[in-house]
Amino acid sequence: MKKIGYEISAAAILLFLFLCPAQALAASRRGLHLWFDTLLPTLLPFMIFSNILIRADLVRPLVSVLSPIFHGILRLSPGGTYALLMGFLCGCPMGAKTLADLRLRGQITQEEAQYLLGFCNNISPSFVMNFLVMEQMNAPELLVPSLVILYGAPLLYGILTNPAYRRASQKISSDTKVCSLSSAPKEPLCFGMVDSCILDGVTTIVKLGCYVMLFAILAGIIQTLPVPAQGKALLTALSEITNGIPAIMEGFSFPLNFLFLMVMVSYGGLSALAQTDSAAKNAHFSIGKYVRSKLITSLIALLLSLCFLS
Repeated sequence: MKKIGYEISAAAILLFLFLCPAQALAASRRGLHLWFDTLLPTLLPFMIFSNILIRADLVRPLVSVLSPIFHGILRLSPGGTYALLMGFLCGCPMGAKTLADLRLRGQITQEEAQYLLGFCNNISPSFVMNFLVMEQMNAPELLVPSLVILYGAPLLYGILTNPAYRRASQKISSDTKVCSLSSAPKEPLCFGMVDSCILDGVTTIVKLGCYVMLFAILAGIIQTLPVPAQGKALLTALSEITNGIPAIMEGFSFPLNFLFLMVMVSYGGLSALAQTDSAAKNAHFSIGKYVRSKLITSLIALLLSLCFLS
């Protein structure tokens, strides 16, 4: 079934490129502009420097003040604390990329990484504040409620699932708790290591750019479908959230647009899912569990939104 979905999507994009070249070109440009203007300058520096910190084994001293707090609350390791902060502050897919880097260096267990992936890979606060609330909603009074909903929902999910994570961790003995991948030694901070981190960051960001372009084209295909404008808006948001937000604002009025935006932004869209899968591919996380966690988080966001509007 999954293979059939990929084949249908690839065929649809190819037909769109042939039959609607002008629209395809415009969609590709939108995707590449988003990548070049936003993802490249914001994510690439964090990817490079985060990888340097992890490979030089500098994460533990960096989070030495906060780590005991998060260990007491959620039973997180120093690496887990660092991944949680990166995921909430830097945005998707930086949380997944950080977890994958930590996992591959043996600085976090498979159980903790999978647990954290469920709620620490979110849309960045700068995106929410600047693009979503100020530019698209044009409603400064909704800034605090939006932040509380979009970051309170994953935090609640993390708290609710924490007992299961603790039980899973306790079942594994101390000898086998650090996963199947061997722990990599600390690397000396030198130009060779920095060069390797740059290459890893550039490879990852280029792949993300390709995903953004492909899903921008998919959003362009959705606009040609013979469905009502509101249906197109929801399908676009489900596919790629940056194009979906203005579509929802245009297709719905308050409070319905607010509810849809909180749910869709909390989920992140299929583009964010593909980026997450790409960023964390080598660490062998369960993407099925990640999708389930995002769906539950979206439901929590919906409930919080309804409480705010009531």
